[in-house]
Amino acid sequence: MSAAGTTVIRIRERVLSILADELAHPGEPLDVNVPINTLGADSLDAIELTMEVESEFKISFSDDEWFTAEMTAMQIVERVVAKVAK
Repeated sequence: MSAAGTTVIRIRERVLSILADELAHPGEPLDVNVPINTLGADSLDAIELTMEVESEFKISFSDDEWFTAEMTAMQIVERVVAKVAK
């Protein structure tokens, strides 16, 4: 596996870990294909998750790039990977 592929996997794992810590019920896996609002997140939670990911990866999203409660965990991962790759 290439270094870039390894980096993407690490980013994915860390972002999903952050989301699971905030959204999943203890002992239950995070469903990465449903909007995070179905997991109990509201717009404030989405903003807080955006700020936590920004801090973790030392990146910054513009206001129109912030996560929304209608996004799935995989959409959030894709957004972070794209931002880190810039």
